[in-house]
Amino acid sequence: MKILGVAQDPGGAEVIAPALVALKKCHKDDYDLEVIARGEAVRVFESSGISFSRFEGDSHQKKWSQYAEQILHQKRYDIVFTATSSVPSPERLFIRASKKLGLPSISILDSWTNYRDRFLEPGETQLCDGYLPSYIGVANQFGLAEMEALGFPPHILRVVGHPGINEFLRRAKGQQEEAQNHIRRTLNLDGKISIVVFFSQPIEVYNQMRAPSSDPGYSETDVLNGLMQAILRLPERVILLVKPHPKEPIENFFHIKVPNVYVVNHIDPDWLAMAADAVVSMTSGMLVKAFLHGKPVLSIQPNLHGYDQSVLSRAGCITTIRDAGRLVDCLVEALSGSTSPPSHDFDWDLKDGQEIERILNLIKEFDKDSG
Repeated sequence: MKILGVAQDPGGAEVIAPALVALKKCHKDDYDLEVIARGEAVRVFESSGISFSRFEGDSHQKKWSQYAEQILHQKRYDIVFTATSSVPSPERLFIRASKKLGLPSISILDSWTNYRDRFLEPGETQLCDGYLPSYIGVANQFGLAEMEALGFPPHILRVVGHPGINEFLRRAKGQQEEAQNHIRRTLNLDGKISIVVFFSQPIEVYNQMRAPSSDPGYSETDVLNGLMQAILRLPERVILLVKPHPKEPIENFFHIKVPNVYVVNHIDPDWLAMAADAVVSMTSGMLVKAFLHGKPVLSIQPNLHGYDQSVLSRAGCITTIRDAGRLVDCLVEALSGSTSPPSHDFDWDLKDGQEIERILNLIKEFDKDSG
């Protein structure tokens, strides 16, 4: 069975990488696996030990379409296995090319945001069959219900879990103390100082790619500035560690000269979440990881208008902070260690450890030689 894997973004690569590794471990006569990577997916696949070819090209849709059809036609793959992206990406075009050529395809979601944007090009509104893969792997029952409500055909949706989250939870069980000690030694922090970690996101960049009506009402700069001011007003000494998103230039953070605030670009984000006393972001998937690990988390979206992209808020696990004036009180409460348990329909499929098996079973459904 000849399989083509495709990914562009770090989150998407993270969610399909464990399945690609598992396929590689299968008997070499069972699966012939090739992988195409672009953007930050390159870094994820390199760290996972996955061999790949780089797709070096601009984001012009016509070129990607021609490239995808040419590759699928020439190499005669049996199945296309992709991540997804909410911005222009080769994954969408490989999905459409596979449909055009009559090949099965499977896409695995890494997030609970921008469901329709992952499969539609700008200006498109209908979830036509030719735009959608044969199966879409969804992280949990909550995501399944949201996608059905948005008009996705139920027969192509499958709950598979989230390999990236489960891998983090597995690591956290054995590495949390090591992560805490390492980060405190690296920054020369004593054990009495609380650590808040802020996972930034390129909100401004995303806003430029979308319609003005989708502007959430804030930027990453608004959130970080408000957070730094709140940290300085806390009654106890707290260290703020700022983790830039892979898509954010580190130069954007050179201006920060605030006491007790450190930009930590080269520390493993999972270790930062393990070491944190509280984790803060806007809508980052790191909030979900930290929350399921039992960490207090805050979704800060000041002056938010429109749709709330924080899945933890939509699921009723936390309440989005829309008023920056509440930050000090919210941080004090978070650092007290109080958390709310997730609902059963939200966390069950994310923590049972069967996500790789479920994804491989989807792939095996298209194996003409099985059974």
